[in-house]
Amino acid sequence: MEVIREELETVDVTSYMEISALGLSSLMVIRIANRLESIFGVRPSIHDMLRYRTLRDLIEFYENNTSNANDNSDVEEELTNLHPVIRTISETLNIHSINENDSFIRLAASSIELIRIGNKLEAMYGFKPKMQELATIENFNKLINYYKDAELKEDINIEEAQVRNRAVDLYNRCKDLDIIIWPEGDKLRFKAPHGTITPELKDELKKEKAILLDFLSNQNTITTQDLTPLQMAYVLGRQVDHVLGDISAHYYVEYRAKDLDIQRLQDAVNELIVRNEILRTKISPEGKVSVLRANPGYKVEIVDEDLENRSLRDEMKNHQFPFGVSPMLDVKVSKKAEQTFVHIGIDCLILDGWSINMFLHQLVAAYNGESYDVTDYTFRNYLCEERGWLRDKKYYRDAKRYWEENIEKLPPAPHLPMKTAITEIHNPEFGRKRFELSRNETLALFQRIKSYEMTPSLVLCSAYMMSLSKWSENPNVTLNLTMFNRQPIHPDVNKILGDFTNIALLGYYAREDFNFMEIVESMKMQLWNAIEYRSFNVINLLGRLAEKHGDAVAAPYVFTSLIDSDAEGTEQTMTNIGFEEIFAQTQTPQVVLDHQLYVRNGKLLLVLDYVKQAFDNEILDRIFADYTSRVKLLANMEDWSLLYE
Repeated sequence: MEVIREELETVDVTSYMEISALGLSSLMVIRIANRLESIFGVRPSIHDMLRYRTLRDLIEFYENNTSNANDNSDVEEELTNLHPVIRTISETLNIHSINENDSFIRLAASSIELIRIGNKLEAMYGFKPKMQELATIENFNKLINYYKDAELKEDINIEEAQVRNRAVDLYNRCKDLDIIIWPEGDKLRFKAPHGTITPELKDELKKEKAILLDFLSNQNTITTQDLTPLQMAYVLGRQVDHVLGDISAHYYVEYRAKDLDIQRLQDAVNELIVRNEILRTKISPEGKVSVLRANPGYKVEIVDEDLENRSLRDEMKNHQFPFGVSPMLDVKVSKKAEQTFVHIGIDCLILDGWSINMFLHQLVAAYNGESYDVTDYTFRNYLCEERGWLRDKKYYRDAKRYWEENIEKLPPAPHLPMKTAITEIHNPEFGRKRFELSRNETLALFQRIKSYEMTPSLVLCSAYMMSLSKWSENPNVTLNLTMFNRQPIHPDVNKILGDFTNIALLGYYAREDFNFMEIVESMKMQLWNAIEYRSFNVINLLGRLAEKHGDAVAAPYVFTSLIDSDAEGTEQTMTNIGFEEIFAQTQTPQVVLDHQLYVRNGKLLLVLDYVKQAFDNEILDRIFADYTSRVKLLANMEDWSLLYE
C-alpha cells in the first residue's frame, strides 16, 4: 500500500477501494507493477491486472507469490463456501473476489479460459451452455440460475472415472502385447501371441472382467484410435511426396541459463519421463502406438560448441525424430563463450502448445524438487474413450452438421506473392519473424478490447486477416485456426500431457466500406462457431475445400492464439530458475505461414513462422509490418470505428 500511495501521491487510499474509482491510466498501472516487481521479484499477468477490482486483489497476488506468502487456508475456506459455479470460475481464473454480479466480459476471460470453464461445468452438471452464450452472459447469477435444477455429479464422475481408467489401462497394456480382446455376450474373448498372457495377466483379466466387458460393450462398433486425425496428418506429412511435407511437426526453444545444475536438469527430465506416459510413447510410420513401461534412462548431452565447432540451434531447430524412438523430445546443454545454454526440442506429435507449457512448468518444479500435478489417466486412455463419449453429445452432432454444411461455402486460402510455388518446395526450411508491443501499449490494447466487450483473439485475428486479404490475389480468404480441444471425459483431463489439437476454419470476406469495428463484428459469430463446434475433426474435410478451389493444400495459413494467463506465466516460471528464452521456432507439415500470439513479461508478442523458400523476405516484411502497424494503431486509438483499411 505504501508503494501505491507514493505513486498516487495521496495517503487517502485503502486496500478495498475499487481500481476503476482511482482513474488509473495504463501507464500508472504499469508503473505501480514495475515498482512492486522491483521489490518482490514478481508481477501479475496482464490478464490478472485487467481483472482486479480492488487494490486488495493486487495485494493478495503478492501475499500468495512471495517467499513470505501467508497461509492460504482462509482463501480455501472462502472458496469452499461459494456456489459451485462461482467457485469453478474463481479457481479457473485464479481470482478470489468475484461475485454473482460479475461477468466474463468484465473479467476479460480469454477464449481458452472460457473453454476450460465450459468443460468443468459440463463435467459437474452433465451439460453446458453454448460458448457464445457463456461468454456474453450478463452476470454469473444468470449462470447459477441456468443450473438451478441440475444435480452436481462431480463426485460420481470421479468414482466412475477411476473404474473406467482401470479398464482402459488394462486394455492398452494388452494392446501393447498384440493381445486382442473383445466381448461375446457375458464372456471375454482374446487372441494372443504365444507366451504373452502370463499367469499374472490372466488373473488380472479375470478379476477385471466385468469392467472390461462394460468398457468394450460401450465402444460398440467404434474402433479405438491410436492417434488423432491431426496426429495422423503429422505422420503423413513426413512423407516426401506430400506438398510441404518431408518435415515433422516440431517445437524448438533455447534458453540462456544462469547457475545451471546439469545433473539436476537431467534428473528432472527423467522424472517427467517416468511420470508422463506420453513421454515414453513410440509411434510407428503407420501411426501405431506402443508405450515403454519403464524409462530406460535419458542422458542430457553436453556440447562445447567452440571446441567441437557445432551449433546445437542449427542441429535441433529442424530436427526430425525417427519413428519408433522414445522419448520424442531432446534436451541438450551447450557451452559457448563462457555462457551456458539449454536447448529443448519436442515433436508436436506428442505434445500440443498447451501441453508444452505444462511440460515446462513440470520441468521447473522437478528441477526445484517441488511437487506438481500429474495423473494416472493418460492420453491413450483419453483417445480410447473420446469417440464413445462424443457419440451421444448433441453438440457433437451439431458440430458435424455445421462443418459438413459450411466447408464448401468457405473461400480459398490466401494466395500471397510467392517466389516459389508451394508444389515446388521440397524439404521446407522455416524461419521466424517477431514483433513485440510495449507493456504500456499491450495493457492499453487489452483495456480497449475489454471495453469493447471482445476477446484479444477475435480482435487480433481480424487485424491479421485484413493484412492477408490485402496482399492476397483473392481478397476473400480462409484461415486455419488452432483449437485446443480437451473434452471433459475425466476429472484429470487438464493434467494430461498430449496432443489434443483440432483445427477450425475462418472465412474473411473483404469489405472496403467496413470500418474495423464492423469487420470484427462480421467475424465474431464465425469465431464463436469455431469454438462451439471444435469437437468435430475438420481436418477430415480439408480435401473437399482444396478440391473446390483447385489448391494443392487447403489451409496452409495458420493462426494460433496462446494468449492465456497460464501461458503468460510460463516465462516467469522459467525465469525463476535462471532461464532466459533467446530463440524459439515451430514448424509444421503442410503449413506455409503460422502466426502465433503470446503475452510475455507483460508484452504482446506476435510471431510468424514461415517457409523460407516460399516468400521473398522483403515482401513478407511488408505484409508483417502492415499487420503490426495496425495492432499498434489499435493500442493507441480510442475509437476503432474510425479505422478503415
